[in-house]
Formats: sequence, structure tokens, C-alpha cells
Amino acid sequence: MQARVPQRVGKEKARHPGFCRDEWSLVTGRKMKRQTISHAMEQSTPELNPDRAWAAYSPSPEKPWTLPKAGHLLRRIGWGGNWQELQKAFSDGLEKTVDRLLRRPAEWEAFHQEFDELLFRAARTQGEVGLAAWWLRRMMVTPYPLEEKLLLFWHSHFAVSARRVGDPLLISDYLQKLRKVAFASWEEILTEVTQHPAFLLSAGATAHRRMQPHTAWGKYFLTYIGFGSEGLNLASAEEVARVWTGWFVVNKNIRFVPSERDSGPKEILGHKGDLQVTDLVRLIARHPASHAHIVRKLARCFVSDADHPADEFVAPLAGELDRGAPISRVLERMFRSRWFFSDEAYRAKIKSPVELAIGICRTTSVVQPTAPLVHALSAMGQDLCNPPTFEGWPGGHAWINPHSYLARKSLAVNLLTGLAPYRAPDFGQLAQTAGITDIDRLPHFYLDLFYQGDIEEASRETLLKQWKQLRSVATRGPDELAREFIRELVKLPEFELV
Repeated sequence: MQARVPQRVGKEKARHPGFCRDEWSLVTGRKMKRQTISHAMEQSTPELNPDRAWAAYSPSPEKPWTLPKAGHLLRRIGWGGNWQELQKAFSDGLEKTVDRLLRRPAEWEAFHQEFDELLFRAARTQGEVGLAAWWLRRMMVTPYPLEEKLLLFWHSHFAVSARRVGDPLLISDYLQKLRKVAFASWEEILTEVTQHPAFLLSAGATAHRRMQPHTAWGKYFLTYIGFGSEGLNLASAEEVARVWTGWFVVNKNIRFVPSERDSGPKEILGHKGDLQVTDLVRLIARHPASHAHIVRKLARCFVSDADHPADEFVAPLAGELDRGAPISRVLERMFRSRWFFSDEAYRAKIKSPVELAIGICRTTSVVQPTAPLVHALSAMGQDLCNPPTFEGWPGGHAWINPHSYLARKSLAVNLLTGLAPYRAPDFGQLAQTAGITDIDRLPHFYLDLFYQGDIEEASRETLLKQWKQLRSVATRGPDELAREFIRELVKLPEFELV
């Protein structure tokens, strides 16, 4: 059975935003019901005609550019935004905002140099925890959030694990080289990764002998990297393994040993001859089925948790890769599309632990200590340097269960109220910066900041009643009022969706 695309929150009768063990079911169950892409296509829904779905969205009186749409864009391209960033995105409009978010800003070069110098020091002195802490800090303060989000996507796709590599400096080098090509063509990305020893070390593919071709590696390369589940129907794992013969990792460097090379003819994807690894990479990276596989995963990462949309649905974007376009072109078309801004895609993804934490940090403009955050995220299932399997992080509903849901809510409350070891946001300053001076306007401001005002009416009424109850206690000052009210805000199921 195909997974269903989550339903837009706000269509159903609200529950009281209590903090209980069963609240997570609102996210994974009743709150997440929506028809599948395949079903909608069968019904010929205009929005889901592939060409129409991926056509550019143009705001109109019927479908205007709104603050919730601006927030949706900031959450998906990056990690959300603070009040000033939300207002700028809303006032600038769709085209200008997308242009700005897709392009590397002028201050990026100086920012990158500063963080590049810190990276290897962190990895050398603190190991993989230092590397993960460094990366989280970079996510919190980067002027180019899409770069970090796309790097995290590729990190999950190739699933290179620092623990399996066993060398934090080598994994740091791998991530930096992956960063350099993250927006390039699929062929450039695959070429860069296959030439790095961390990739082979992580997969346990360090010796490719002529008399013992690594068939398991061939299966891995076809399925997890190149084509997904259809890989073994398109090519032979044995032939792929023969192509790799002669390649070894020695002292954490890739070495070619000619005497271990199987120079006999191989046949892969309709091509015959003494194929080399470069030929294999080229054949896979230029194959339409591989393009569909990558676009499908990009859509699941950036648009919707819908599982395995059909080839015909992703065909317009896969066609960009067929024509040799870089990943940046696919993302640009995706982020401008009608489908991206449709009701079906709105709040149609469950936040990963990283999205949850970094989103809070960027929304409140607080740079939190990252070392404890590394451990907190790992406990919720996202050990940043160690994807759990060769498939990377499964995402979607896998992020939510009764245990993880309570851990997520606990972390959110700790970050937002400053429980040790985290820093408390200055909500009074946030409101003052936004021009809010009337204390009774504060709850509306916080609803706009975290949800862009878009929650169920019943939930809004309940929250505003709670604000009045909090206000009735004369000893509470504005800061305490804000913290108590925001404790209630994060209990909403919508807080788990991005």
C-alpha cells in the first residue's frame, strides 16, 4: 500500500492541544490522511496533471501570495525564518524571494572560509561529535540555508557513516567535497563521491579482486545509489562488481592494482566492452531511470512525504536531468511549481529532528550550544554523522512514534524556555523588534511567528483562552507569560509538520 500524502492541517475539528502520549497519532494518523498522488492522477485532478503540477505557480486573487505560503517556502528551502525574514519574504513576493533563496549570497564566501577553518579543528579534537556540532552550528547561522539542507539530502542518499569510516578528518573532507558539487549535475556528484575513499570505506567495499568480484557491492550500487528498487531489473550486480575489480582502499586512500583488474568484456545498460568505473558512473548518471529515482527522492525531501510517486508524475523534472541540467535547475523548477505551493504539499512533511531543532533556533534567532544538541538529536533517531542504514534516514512517519514524539516535544520546550543546557530566547525583544508593544497582541504575534497564523480555529480559541488565564495571574511578567504560552503552542500537532 502506498503511503499517503499528509492532509493540510486546519481542515478538521481540533483537539485540545494537550501534551499526552497519544497526541502523536494526530500527526501520523487522522492529521495525515490524504489521497495518494497515483490516485489523484487516476482521477485526473488538474493540479496533479504532471505538466500542470510542475508548471510555475503564479499568485492570483484565487491563490494569492500569503504569509503562510512565505513560511512554507522558508521551511522547505531552509529551516524556517525569524520574523524579519518572514516579513521580507511576504513583502518581496514569490519571484524575488525564490531568486534570493536559490542564489549564494555575497557574504557566503567569508562565512564559508571562517567555518572551513573550524571544521577540521573540530573533527581533529572532538571526533565525530565535534563534526556534528560544527555542522549544526553552521545550519543555525548560515546565510545560505538551502546549501546545508541539500548537503544533508545527499549525505542521507549516499549514507556515508563516520562510525564505519573510522576517521573524522576523512569524513570531514568527504562532506566538504560533496558540498562543492551538491548543486551540480548528477554525473558530477556521482563522480566525486565514487572517487572518495570514505564512500568505499563506509560501504565495506575496500577490496575488489579479479577472482572475487564484490557482488554485494554491485547490488548496493545499483539499488541504493543508482536506481532504487528497480536497479537489479536494469543491470547485473555481477557485471557491476566486475567493473570495480582492481580498486582498493589502502591506508584510507583509493589505489588501483592493475593485476587485480578483470579486463574481460562486460555488458551494462546495453553497453558492451571493457567498461571502467568512469563508464559505469556515466551510464548510470545519464540513464532516465536514475534521473527518476533522484527526482523522486528530492521531491520526497523538499515537497511531500508521499512515498514513491509514479514515474509519469516526476517525468517533467526528470526530463531536466535527461537534458543534462544541474540539480540546481531541478530544485528551482520544484520550488516555483504549482505542486510545491498546492494544498496537497502544504504541511505535508514531518519534521526531521534536525529540522525541528534548527527551525526553532532560526525562528527565535538563538544560536544554541550544539554539543548537547548532537546527543539529543541522536536519541531521536538522527545521529548527524551516521545515517542508520545504507538507505539513509527513512524520514516521513518513521520520525514519529510515542517515544520519539514525547522526546521531540521535550526538546522543543527546552529550546524555547532555556532549560539547561540551552539558552532562553528573548521573546520580549522579538516582539519589540516586530513593533509589538501591546501585551494583548503578543499571543497573535507568537501564532504568526510560529504558524503564520494558520491553525485550526478551535485551537486558536483554546490558546487565546489560555492566554487570558495566564494573564489573570498578576505575578507573571511578560517574559514568563510568553514562555508559558509558547509551551502550549508547541503542543499543537502542526508544530511537527514542515
